[in-house]
Amino acid sequence: MLENLSAYWYLWLLLAVLIIITAVVCKKSYAASKRHSSEVRKKLAEKQRTEKLVSLYASPSTQTIEDADPAELFEGLALSLEERCQKADDINKEFDSFTDGQKKIYSFYYLATDCKNESPSFFFRNSKKPLTEFAAEAANDILDKDAAGIIKALYDCFDEDNESCSVIPEQITRLDSSFTEALNGEDLFTLGGNHIKSAAKEFASE
Repeated sequence: MLENLSAYWYLWLLLAVLIIITAVVCKKSYAASKRHSSEVRKKLAEKQRTEKLVSLYASPSTQTIEDADPAELFEGLALSLEERCQKADDINKEFDSFTDGQKKIYSFYYLATDCKNESPSFFFRNSKKPLTEFAAEAANDILDKDAAGIIKALYDCFDEDNESCSVIPEQITRLDSSFTEALNGEDLFTLGGNHIKSAAKEFASE
């Protein structure tokens, strides 16, 4: 019997290989499943966080604004405006119904998000008026002179109606780099929130 088994040694080798492959596949499947579960939990937690912010800052009182963390306040107010647009039958009409202050915060939120994930030029390259126009105006209200000037320069470069400026890659790269330096480590969400606090009555529901 042992002789018969040894005669089919290659079958035992194949079985061993299959066992190893199965173990590797199972391990990878478990890792993928664990990673997927982790991503789902993160998305769920982020969804719950944003829902909480929208609920808290959709119609904030003056006191709520004064007591709020600046970055959280800015994000919450901007997200509540974004939700209003998403639920509206006509997004443009809903945006037009915003006050100038709300339009600026809504637009600056997209600029700030793109600055955090990409660059200011990414925002102006991929967005259009009136979003870019109000973002540039908001930057003038929220940022210091140097940083606001760089945003205005980027706005002019990508403004299709401005024939005096054009998109020159080297210049855009330089402006992106200069903007980072001008911020000097300051957080755009915090700056946006501090601006809202400074004009609390304009953004308060009462």
